[in-house]
Amino acid sequence: MTLVAKILWQLEQHLYRPLTVDDLSRRCAVSPYHLSRAFRAGTGQSPMGYLRARRLSAAAATLAFGQQDILTTALEAGYNSHEAFTRAFTAAFGCTPRSIRAAGSLSSLTLTEPLTMTVNTPIALAPPEVRHHDARTLAGYSIACSHDQIADIPALWSRFNANCDTPDLDQSAAYGVSYNVTPDGKFDYMAGCALAGEDVPEGMTSLHIPAGTYATFKHDGHVSDMPAMFNAIWNDAIPAAGLKPRAAPEYEVYDETFNGQTGRGILTVAIPVE
Repeated sequence: MTLVAKILWQLEQHLYRPLTVDDLSRRCAVSPYHLSRAFRAGTGQSPMGYLRARRLSAAAATLAFGQQDILTTALEAGYNSHEAFTRAFTAAFGCTPRSIRAAGSLSSLTLTEPLTMTVNTPIALAPPEVRHHDARTLAGYSIACSHDQIADIPALWSRFNANCDTPDLDQSAAYGVSYNVTPDGKFDYMAGCALAGEDVPEGMTSLHIPAGTYATFKHDGHVSDMPAMFNAIWNDAIPAAGLKPRAAPEYEVYDETFNGQTGRGILTVAIPVE
């Protein structure tokens, strides 16, 4: 069973019982950081976001077809008050619990159904190279992302590639960096290069990556393989290697072995580990 399958099983088992990220990570024997990254890589969602959506979907079915009152349904879904439940329900579905109770139907709602407990990982990765990486300072463009908001990353790269021809940047390699990662799946992403000196190109921002130990994974393929590669890293390769990830910037490296015109070549991902 893959890690994401174990997480899904625990989430479904706790649909009507309290569960925190720390509880979930202990039950799956991984750190909260590893847990969140693995689940997002495998499903595109954060663990607790999925659990909230599943609980609200179950609550909607109870309200539409059952006789239970709204407050009891709210408490079962993990909310402490009628008001908090109504706010969350309305934000998720665009209508109130009372209106669904009155309609007696779910036809107007987009519900979150249980995800399959089996996640296929089509990419088989070689064992990583684990070594110390020196500190580096990058400059480039950054955007705020989340597990369900990564569609702007290709446009970010297009913007950077159009403006990176400057002596202030070391263009021997480009970096895609995910940093400020939170347990709920939010993170910042930078497309950039290492600074050649001390001057940051106008309009760009800088990012310092501290020195530390990293596990480096490589895959010869197309950049469109990247989601599957991250899924393989977090759900298969890291557990198989017995590695413990740490909270620090993780990054993709695109050097002379990668063809930016065709999107093909060696895809390199460095994950911070203890």
